[in-house]
Amino acid sequence: MVISRRTLLAAVPACAVAAGSRQALAQTRWQFATPYQDSNFHTRNNRLFVEELGKATGGKLSIQIHTNGSLLPMLQIKRGVQTGQVQIGEILLSAYGNEDPFFEVDGIPQLVTNFEEAHRLMELAKPFIEARFARQGMTVLYQIPWPPSGFYTNAPVESLEALRGTKMRTFNVMTNRFATLVGATPTLVQAAEVPQAFATGVVNAMVTSASTGVDTQAWDYAKVYTPVGFTFTRNAVFCRRRDLEALPA
Repeated sequence: MVISRRTLLAAVPACAVAAGSRQALAQTRWQFATPYQDSNFHTRNNRLFVEELGKATGGKLSIQIHTNGSLLPMLQIKRGVQTGQVQIGEILLSAYGNEDPFFEVDGIPQLVTNFEEAHRLMELAKPFIEARFARQGMTVLYQIPWPPSGFYTNAPVESLEALRGTKMRTFNVMTNRFATLVGATPTLVQAAEVPQAFATGVVNAMVTSASTGVDTQAWDYAKVYTPVGFTFTRNAVFCRRRDLEALPA
């Protein structure tokens, strides 16, 4: 079965790929860098995508997923794909707000308040996000939102005043700015490093999704979770266009 650009892109919407003609072809190997744990739902989605793509190509396209930032940390993944260190990667878009403020549009607190609104925002922003990646030689394959985020603390949060004086784990420009505005000390910590940051006292509070809380076993270091629908940020999975175009048409 031929590995084709059409086959790869057809796999994106629902991880289901149409079959192509049977033809001898040497196996193509791609490396996939993601900063998230094996248990994370984004990683599970990515594994499903890779498995379905492998089946559809008869194993002719082999993609190895490197989880938990083991190959490249979050803030190096986009550049890693762009320069060909890896062929495919996943990032939290808003983590790249310093590069382009448009990447953090979904990181504006309570701009959207439910998944329906988050999906509409994603669709509105999609062509602009894709254009930015395209200018740098990359193709966005799909985007997936996170669940709404809330506060993880060791005391109840009944007002923003309760966050004053905390050492808050942040993960993008917007959360960094929020922490500063409420009188907390912002500290950028990637998801894979959250448990250690709490254990060593680097941070003692954070705002993030319930999914990240489960992945990092937040109950070991934070007594209270306060859901506030802070943001519905999203991840993007993308590949280098040169590698995509090297596949048969």
